[in-house]
Amino acid sequence: MGLISCAVLGCDDKISTRHRFPNPKTNMELYNTWLAIIGNPVLFTLEPQVVYNNRRVCHRHFEEKYVNVGSTRIHKTAKPALYINVACVDNEVVNPGTINIAIPSTSGINRQGMKQTSPKTKLLTKTIQGLNKKLRRKERVCLSFKTRLRMAEKISKSNDFNIALADLNSTVAQFITLQIRERIKTPKQRRFSLKEKIFSLSLYKRGPKVYRFLSKHFVLPSRCTLQKLLKKIPFECGLNDFLFDHLKENAQCMSNDDKYVLLMFDEMALMPHLDFNEAKGYIQGFQNNGFGKVSKQFADHALVIMMRGIRQSFKQPLCYTFCEHSTKYADLKQLLVELVRKLRMCGLIPIATVCDQSSINMKVINSLIGDTKANYLRNGEEYKGTFFEVDGDPIFPLYDPPHMLKGLRNAFLTKNVIFNQDGKTKLAKWDHLVKLYELDNTDYLRALPHLTDSHIIPNKIKKMKVKCASQVFSERVAGIMKLISNTCSTAVYEKGASDTADFLHFIDRLFDSVNGHKLQAEGGKDLRCVIKEGSPHLKFWGDALKILSTVKFVHPTTQKTVITPSLENWPFTIRVLQDL
Repeated sequence: MGLISCAVLGCDDKISTRHRFPNPKTNMELYNTWLAIIGNPVLFTLEPQVVYNNRRVCHRHFEEKYVNVGSTRIHKTAKPALYINVACVDNEVVNPGTINIAIPSTSGINRQGMKQTSPKTKLLTKTIQGLNKKLRRKERVCLSFKTRLRMAEKISKSNDFNIALADLNSTVAQFITLQIRERIKTPKQRRFSLKEKIFSLSLYKRGPKVYRFLSKHFVLPSRCTLQKLLKKIPFECGLNDFLFDHLKENAQCMSNDDKYVLLMFDEMALMPHLDFNEAKGYIQGFQNNGFGKVSKQFADHALVIMMRGIRQSFKQPLCYTFCEHSTKYADLKQLLVELVRKLRMCGLIPIATVCDQSSINMKVINSLIGDTKANYLRNGEEYKGTFFEVDGDPIFPLYDPPHMLKGLRNAFLTKNVIFNQDGKTKLAKWDHLVKLYELDNTDYLRALPHLTDSHIIPNKIKKMKVKCASQVFSERVAGIMKLISNTCSTAVYEKGASDTADFLHFIDRLFDSVNGHKLQAEGGKDLRCVIKEGSPHLKFWGDALKILSTVKFVHPTTQKTVITPSLENWPFTIRVLQDL
């Protein structure tokens, strides 16, 4: 579509920008001035609105003072003054000369030709035009945000909206208000209240993957914001009084059954290094026993003690300390006793502890039990049980079943097992598992596809992975081993592997009996569930104690018996569970 012809008589320009006449509805005076200057008799015969909609004046008839810098737009007060009643063809001026125009408020103008712009000026003009375009786009976006903000504020202040929020619980209402308030803002413009951050932190504790998914669809604080919130919590080495004050408030809202808790403690390895805590003004990284004693030795391990609910599934870290190699026996013993007392003062009921089989942990447990026995003897009473007492109340110490399973597997790698079952003495060997694995790998269709070198080959086993132990001591492996041993000839597989299958099956059931967490047994595993009245656990434990009392680890060549902590702690843990 071509340009509209210029309304100035004699102007044949076909390339310049066109400008509308002033709007007669808003500025009739300026409109009449344009008509008088142009002097085109046709315009006087037309309706002003028709002239405004359909007639144009080309850009070359306006002085530069009326043109916006970096643009072809003209001011609202601009008036055509150049080349009126002079023939114009594109960029050439016909019959140039002095132009004298008698118009109100405009003196005579002496102008000769149009000035040619330099390449640099053209480049700057183009740049300015581009920036003006971006500015106008940003202004439209800003206007859109303002409009949406006004709408959101209008909705949030409406009675219907407030009535709907009143019917919701406080957490849901807070979340909806957050989405309406912050959705239109950029991530760096968003601000969150303390309650909103705490709620978001509770979502993050469900799992970082879940939080990342929710953050894509809802407005939530960033992970960095949550970390800054956690850094504001004054959680120091040892016991923190504010934490127990908070637990005391929460315990008042709990039922009596929900107040039963247990203490779990374990150590983890750290890379020795020093950090300067700017907020608190001291250097971290040295040994700290939690009772104000800080040494000059670098810490390479951290002890963490955590509380967990028995009936309700909640966890709460209670304290931590830094140590070299391992926590000292006296410090760990004192921490456990103090924590039990603190929890009881909060209204909670600690009844058990859970830890691994490290030498320090076993020494502390045995020492606490020994102190309890000594108190009974001093009072002339007989000690019966597997508990220790703190201020007269019993605490039952348990060893971590997954850790005991790994310890049992590690001992079985290099030693044979002799045990009695059903009145028969049996011999189990790890070599039977290796031969079963090699036999299963002879074809691409495998009976035990979950077994890998990380499960069977001694120098490739991942000894810290509980899965690599539990998948070996499994009903499936035991069943296939027993089937092959009983049906195949000795040239294919050893007949004695049937004893190894019985040992694997026994350990599988033993682990299930102490590792169940579901109310109902699934998959034919009658022991993989919680202990309740009428469950088969108690009967199985009675039989298991008889078998465990006969289990011995012997060296394959010397036939000497080897003492293994796991073999001692399995019967101890079962007796503790029976007492509970």
